[in-house]
Amino acid sequence: MMNENNRTSETQEPEMIEENVFPEQTEEITPATDKRNVLKEIYEWISSIAIALVLAVVINQFFFALVQVDGQSMEPTLHHSDRLVVSKFLYEPEQKDVVIVKSEAIQKFIVKRVRALPGQTVDFDATMHTWVDGKLVEENYIAELPISAGYLYAYPLTVPKKGE
Repeated sequence: MMNENNRTSETQEPEMIEENVFPEQTEEITPATDKRNVLKEIYEWISSIAIALVLAVVINQFFFALVQVDGQSMEPTLHHSDRLVVSKFLYEPEQKDVVIVKSEAIQKFIVKRVRALPGQTVDFDATMHTWVDGKLVEENYIAELPISAGYLYAYPLTVPKKGE
């Protein structure tokens, strides 16, 4: 014999309660809202670009710079059109360092090697070898010795100290 409770449970379907778990957003996009979104997007782009430009200028002015070698005077160490990243802080040049200096004669930055420091005396012998403070300087980084030390200077030449 079948129980009445069993019969009803077999024939009845479970009751489904439909809940709206994720209510739909019904925000209406009007032309004014759309215009505000576009203006906000433009503002964010402009402010990001402005911050990037300010950072680039500060980094270039105080910390690092990119320099391109112009000419063959530093070969074989550096070649024409080589690009260099230059540090601008906490640096004291030493003999044989490669440095970037502004030439007052041509109003450009040039790449050169330090042959002598302030207070040292530079001289060249008849074969154009470099002497600093009376000692021959090994310059195996020079491709070929210059033909002339130039007619602009009288050698030996003493590198002036700061303030001289």
